[in-house]
Formats: sequence, C-alpha cells, structure tokens
Amino acid sequence: MIKYNYICTALGWILISAEHQQVKSISFWDSIPACEKFNDSFLDFCTGQIQDYLAGKLNKFNLGYNLGGTEFDQQVYRKVNLIPFGKVKSYEDIAVELGDKNLSRAVGNANRRNPLPLIIPCHRIIKKNGDPGGYSGGGWRKRWLLQHESKFFNN
Repeated sequence: MIKYNYICTALGWILISAEHQQVKSISFWDSIPACEKFNDSFLDFCTGQIQDYLAGKLNKFNLGYNLGGTEFDQQVYRKVNLIPFGKVKSYEDIAVELGDKNLSRAVGNANRRNPLPLIIPCHRIIKKNGDPGGYSGGGWRKRWLLQHESKFFNN
C-alpha cells in the first residue's frame, strides 16, 4: 500500500510517497495535494530529513528508496547522486562519465523522469554554459535549491 505525507515549505508543498519503508516519489505542488495524509513513522522520518535539508541542517539523505526507470536512467541517477551538496555538473559532464558526450540530451531526459528530486539531486545538473536548464519542479525551484546549497554547503 502506498502511503503519503506532505509538507508546506519555501518550495511550495512537497508530497512524499512511500511503500514498504522505501520512498517511491517526491513531487512539488503549488497547492495542498489532494490525497490522504498517513501517520507513519517512515514517512515522518522522510519528512524530517527533507525539513532538515531545507533548513541547512542536513547534507546527506539517509533514506531507503525505489527508483525504477530504465537501465540508462539508473546509470544517470547513480552519477547524479555522487555530486556533492553545493556542487554542480553539466549534462555533458554526466554524459562523458557515461562514456559518450553526445548523450547530454538523454541525460536531461532521464533527469526529467527522476522520481526523487532532492534525494537524487538532479537540480545539480546544469547546462555547460552555466545556465540552470530545466527542472521538473520548475526553474524557480531549481534556482532556489542551487542557491540554498551554495549558502549552506559550499565551503
């Protein structure tokens, strides 16, 4: 059974879904999500970690999760997950790490499908020219996250 929790943050509402003690998705909402909120210790733990991250108190998530996606998506997510808090890489950097700089667009598409923004920090992937690029949660959220991490975690 999938369970839900949501919190109101500086990024709007964040909806967390989990099943079997694993986070399945995190999504951003402009208004309160229309779903039942569960009292669940795992979801409370997830919510606490997200709140601590947004408050600048946490720089590494410690959550079980289930990503899904294609094998390529999984490869991209593993590379993205290695980018330290407060740092960025370009879509091309990730493509080169995967063995083919021509995969930049495919890296961007995989990031767009990322079900766990924040945990798999696709906001840390920018264009080669320094432009933030797209973000499934909206460009303003990506810019906010990059500024947030730079403020708290870029020493």
